[in-house]
Amino acid sequence: MAPSTPYQLLADAVLLLHFGIVLFVVGGLALVVAGNMLDWPWVNSLWLRLAHTMAIGIVVAQAWLGEVCPLTTLESWLRAQAGSPSYSKSFVEHWVERLLFYEAPAWVFTLAYTVFGLLVVAAWWYFPPRYNKHAHETQRIMRTRVFLWYVVGYLVITGVALLVAPSASLRLMLSTADYGEVMPRWVGMMSLALGALIGQTLRHRLEVLYPLGFFMPAAMMIGFIGLYKQSEDPLFLTVMAVVGLGVVLTGTSLLFDVVLKR
Repeated sequence: MAPSTPYQLLADAVLLLHFGIVLFVVGGLALVVAGNMLDWPWVNSLWLRLAHTMAIGIVVAQAWLGEVCPLTTLESWLRAQAGSPSYSKSFVEHWVERLLFYEAPAWVFTLAYTVFGLLVVAAWWYFPPRYNKHAHETQRIMRTRVFLWYVVGYLVITGVALLVAPSASLRLMLSTADYGEVMPRWVGMMSLALGALIGQTLRHRLEVLYPLGFFMPAAMMIGFIGLYKQSEDPLFLTVMAVVGLGVVLTGTSLLFDVVLKR
């Protein structure tokens, strides 16, 4: 197998994930409208609608802030490592130009994202989400616990890996910098401690502390963004992808729980 093949496979995996997210964002609105026209009650599931609204909200925020999606940056870096051409524009701009042979300035896409986001908000108002409070109440805490166990899982696995084999673990996470042996092990110990804290919170069912599983990783995400901008080490893109998934899942679930309690 050629040395570039693993990077090419990882880049293709990120591409498929990104296309899946775009399909969910674009197709989700069409599904909500069509589902209400066809009287499909499941399209108004509060869980589905919150996830869809949060997804387009992130896209609009990135566009207005002028930030490139971390998945685009990660895929570009992987393709560069594989010796393939990388993106010179955003993910959507690149594929619109490639598939539709249409090139437009960045502000056009920002405007399009914003209009689409407003349509999603309008759909929320015109076709409000519904839920069966009694049926969802029994699943409420279990769903949040599952997502928090995901957070515990990546914290513990990362912590053990950094303690046992720091250099190999960093390479596996696509790091291109040299952090030595001491600092990664210290990060591993902190990761294990945080994982143990959240794990004990789940074990003893301390529901009042469950939001910590969202707010602490969310705060860490801000730091990871700053570290990536300073170092341009793809390690932080990998970390943001893993931690960001947990933040989105737990954040959406906790928000869903708050709405159900009202």
